[in-house]
Amino acid sequence: SKLNPLIGKKQMAEERGMNINFGGSGNTFEEEEAAIAGSEFTVTFEMEDGSKFEEKLKSGQNIEWAKYVLSTKCGARFEKIHLLYNDKELINPMSFVDYAIESDVTLKVKVDGGAEEEKKE
Repeated sequence: SKLNPLIGKKQMAEERGMNINFGGSGNTFEEEEAAIAGSEFTVTFEMEDGSKFEEKLKSGQNIEWAKYVLSTKCGARFEKIHLLYNDKELINPMSFVDYAIESDVTLKVKVDGGAEEEKKE
């Protein structure tokens, strides 16, 4: 069977007393995924009618994912949901880290057409 050529080169380098980094961090896949996802915190989604939904999310997750999670809880269509933090809209490709949101937070929710229109569709 063929061996990965990098593994062979790393072993040769170590045998010769060289310390060469071949790009691996030494962490498991799960540890790498957890580091990328960021810290867990609670997001409280405050709807226009005053109702609230809470969800545990990770700081590395993007706003698009948060909208999807909320849409499954409140029934509003994903593309009609707008999340606001300090009266500014959060945009889909950005993550919570991009907005320096890494601890429990309340986001105001606006739904295009309002909640009543959503129920009619």
